[in-house]
Amino acid sequence: MKFLFILAVAFSLSFIPSASAQESENKWRSLDLNNTVLLELATGSVVIELNPKFAPKHVAQISNLVRSNEYDGQSFYRVIDNFVAQGGMNVETTTKLPLLKLESDYQLSMKDHYTAVSNKDMFVENTAFLNGFAIGFETKSKVSWLLHCPGIVGLSRQNEPDTGSSDFYITIGQAPRYLDRIMTIFGRVVFGMEHVQKLNRTEGIEGELTDRSKHSKIIKMRMMKDIPVSDRIIIEVERTDTAQFEKKLTDRKLRQHPFFYKKPPQVLDVCQVPVSSRQVITKS
Repeated sequence: MKFLFILAVAFSLSFIPSASAQESENKWRSLDLNNTVLLELATGSVVIELNPKFAPKHVAQISNLVRSNEYDGQSFYRVIDNFVAQGGMNVETTTKLPLLKLESDYQLSMKDHYTAVSNKDMFVENTAFLNGFAIGFETKSKVSWLLHCPGIVGLSRQNEPDTGSSDFYITIGQAPRYLDRIMTIFGRVVFGMEHVQKLNRTEGIEGELTDRSKHSKIIKMRMMKDIPVSDRIIIEVERTDTAQFEKKLTDRKLRQHPFFYKKPPQVLDVCQVPVSSRQVITKS
């Protein structure tokens, strides 16, 4: 028989949750293992949640490449401090792959329970959270797209919009929001971002500065569903469609803690709202 142990929380078999405890547990959702990637680096393990709702073709192609072990042994060849860490595959493999049409815009429907954040964003009419991802959207058309907040995973490309195939980047610095809607975002890091931050920096904006031998390697990438149960890293992420999360947004906007003896403007940047995660450890 297996028991679930949540880090820093102990349960007994006879424990009956109170209303507040039940509410706390409703705060979390489990990841779909079919859309979760485990990225193994020398610095540690990283878990990436894919987003097939916004980028179905990209998720399909990346997942197939992961399952074919194409990323194993490759490197992060462009890691720019306060910007992105970009990694990918060898040229021979990449040239054989189909180029992907940009997937940025998604039409919101009545089934999409997003939580609004702000209508005072510099780059878009409205910002919100949908299933843990920061989005922008237009009021009338309900056209939406994913935002370049820290930790997102997108597909690199050439100058032409529909030229991405395999190489990807992770935002490791400030939010480069000027890339919104002109790049395809297909996932986000939900665990192990500190390991991504430790990747060796390789260059400045305009050119390579370090020897290729110093580039950080991708040890391996696996779809979490394909990993033996005992070796999986099971992550739960904070739901962004709850009253609890709405309160979190309000608290961050009002800054009522005594520390803020001078109140900042009541403006909330969607990219400065952390979406929490926690590891669930399964023991036999």
